[in-house]
Amino acid sequence: MPEDQIKALLHRLNESAPGIEASLLMSSDGSIISSALSEDITDDDLGAMLSMLLSLGKHMAASIIRGDFEQATICGKTGRVLVIPAGSDAALWTITSNLTSAETLFQSASPAAKAAAGLLH
Repeated sequence: MPEDQIKALLHRLNESAPGIEASLLMSSDGSIISSALSEDITDDDLGAMLSMLLSLGKHMAASIIRGDFEQATICGKTGRVLVIPAGSDAALWTITSNLTSAETLFQSASPAAKAAAGLLH
C-alpha cells in the first residue's frame, strides 16, 4: 500500500479549504490506514468512536434508507465531521471548524476519497 501517497493526499485535503482541521482514512474493519491530524487529536482518541459511527451509518443506510452508504455528516456548535466511502473497504473522515461550508467540504473530500480508493487498490 502506498502509505506516503495516502498521507500526502490527506495533507493536501487538509490544506484545500480553510477550516479543515484533520482527516483520516479508515478501513471497513475500523483500522486507521493513515491520518493527518491536528496536534490535539490522536488516532487512539478517534479510532474506536469513528469505527462505531461508520458501522452505525452503514447499518442505517442498509436497513432504514435501503441503499448503500454514501455519506454522513455530524454537526456540532463549532464544527462538523464528514465521512464518505473511499472504495468498498475504507472511509474518508474529515473534521472541520465552521469556517468550512458543507458544500466546500464535500467538494474537497469527494475527489480525495476517490483518489484514496484508487491508491488502495
